[in-house]
Amino acid sequence: SRVLLGFALGFGFPPAVALNSEITPRHGRLLMRTLAMLLFTMGSVFTTIMAALDDPSLLQLNWRRLMVLVALPPAVFLVLAQLFLPESPVFLATNGQRNQAIEGFRTMQWLNSAQADLDFEVPEVKEKVSAGLGEQLGVVFSSRFLHSTLATTSSSFAINLIVYGNLYATPQILSRASSIPPAWQLVAGQLMTFPVTLLGLACAQAMPRKAAVVLA
Repeated sequence: SRVLLGFALGFGFPPAVALNSEITPRHGRLLMRTLAMLLFTMGSVFTTIMAALDDPSLLQLNWRRLMVLVALPPAVFLVLAQLFLPESPVFLATNGQRNQAIEGFRTMQWLNSAQADLDFEVPEVKEKVSAGLGEQLGVVFSSRFLHSTLATTSSSFAINLIVYGNLYATPQILSRASSIPPAWQLVAGQLMTFPVTLLGLACAQAMPRKAAVVLA
């Protein structure tokens, strides 16, 4: 179950980020990514509350029941996404499905009460070549993109190390540092993520991207 959970997380993030970027106007992408992170935090709060209600000490958790409970919201979102989430018009257009892409753009135009010329032509490519994994890695680690790749990957590594290391180590420390049960202390810590994420949004909007990353 842990392997499958990790696979689901790793498999879901890249297409979600890509779709979010392709169906969101350029000026709203930062806000949409922030909202996505807030939903991620909301899921963390939900999970820690379920754990706290099961065993505040986190020593005798019924992890099977907990896994079932935390799987219910994603199941609901799966049905809603299948019913209401549109396909990316950008993806449709670049894969030769011009009519479906125009219909997708028309829907987005209606949702945003906007007016735009929906007539477009995708440049013809004589031969569609799919770059392999090695070629793609060669691009992102080329001299042109090496610094950006190292900066973003090291930032992502640091964030994940802190977040998940904290979730693992904190309960073992909090049981000795306070009379409040460790699980409820984790809930309080997760709740603090909401204002910090909004602060990060404000900094990202007011500061250059590089300065905001260095500050974070």
